[in-house]
Amino acid sequence: MWTFHTADRSEPTVRGTRADAESKLRHLEHQEAELVKRLVVLKERHAFAPREVTERQVAALDSKLEAVRAEVDAARTALRSRADW
Repeated sequence: MWTFHTADRSEPTVRGTRADAESKLRHLEHQEAELVKRLVVLKERHAFAPREVTERQVAALDSKLEAVRAEVDAARTALRSRADW
């Protein structure tokens, strides 16, 4: 017998799972592009007026960008491995 509490445990559909994965990938790619823009501006600022503060900011953004790129690569790999959906 179907009840409301069992409806909450329904499994996501294959199409829904793929759509979620594609949506996450698009979000990560957008985030990566924004970080690249910010990093370029910050590096230009640091080139004209080198300071310790901007150097730390560049390093922090660089590490964030590397983490996001790793997530993008993982998401792309996951989508490719499930291409048979």
